[in-house]
Amino acid sequence: MQDEVGKTYEFRNAYGFALEPAYMRVAINSVFAPWDQSLCEGDHVAFIPSETGK
Repeated sequence: MQDEVGKTYEFRNAYGFALEPAYMRVAINSVFAPWDQSLCEGDHVAFIPSETGK
């Protein structure tokens, strides 16, 4: 649990997101990926917030 809290804090500080990682997805090179996937030079990363319908 403490490790997850540390990761969330680091994530928010590094990128300025208000949402916790559990409420977002990550895509690497236009494909959804796990949060712990390694990156290569030139990779394109997108953080995608969850959405709800009305």
